[in-house]
Amino acid sequence: MAISQINTNSIGTITGINFADTESSSSDDNTLDDYEQGTYTPTITCSTSGTITVNGSYNVLTYTKIGRAVFITGYIITSAVSSPVGYVKISLPFATPDLSDTGGGGSIHCHITSMASANVGDAHFGTLEEGVAEFRMFLGDAINPQSDLANEFSGNETIYIGGVYITA
Repeated sequence: MAISQINTNSIGTITGINFADTESSSSDDNTLDDYEQGTYTPTITCSTSGTITVNGSYNVLTYTKIGRAVFITGYIITSAVSSPVGYVKISLPFATPDLSDTGGGGSIHCHITSMASANVGDAHFGTLEEGVAEFRMFLGDAINPQSDLANEFSGNETIYIGGVYITA
């Protein structure tokens, strides 16, 4: 597929790259008109109660947004906890779309080291819900996902995060 045009506004800055076979406006679905990269400071919250604090020296993740696709990567380290209960929610730099059809997802992979009492074989996995700027982490220590991952945190866990998801 050839690039048909680069759209510019009246003062000559690029407003998008159009991938359509014919000339169209910069708001066309075939126009790549959004690129951003940066860092953000995620927060961790517990679904039921308690707190999990992120270490201020290890609290930044990177992202690259190309069109609607957002790529995140990095790791964070917890520093302190206070009676954490439930599953774990980690914030994202952009919200997922609310398509009312579960089509607004993606894939986020997490690996946690130094858990207090979780077995090495227990799976930690994340899910994306529609219309929110967070992914949710559960503990797979039974037949179905369990909402008890937060209970396993004691401080000083390293959470490696990587993945891609769709934003609005």
